[in-house]
Amino acid sequence: MKINNTNIGNAAQLYKAQQEAIEKSNKKAELGEEASKSKKTDEVILSKEAKELAKSSQSEREEKLARLKAEIQAGTYQPELEDIADSIIKHLFGAR
Repeated sequence: MKINNTNIGNAAQLYKAQQEAIEKSNKKAELGEEASKSKKTDEVILSKEAKELAKSSQSEREEKLARLKAEIQAGTYQPELEDIADSIIKHLFGAR
């Protein structure tokens, strides 16, 4: 094998191109890390009214549940048959 200056020059150019590609890749990775650090996350802030509404909904639900439990224990609970049928259909076949 004969070695001359053109072969050495080509090897040096290839090495330089490879090093530049590695540096470019590293810079992209660094920029990507910086971009991901600077990205904001989503945040939800509820107003006072929304918080109060949630609390009232919860208390209304608890009152209704207590009333239903009392009716069931007393034997006076009489659900609507159509509501029961709708519930069974939804459970078996999905939304109506």
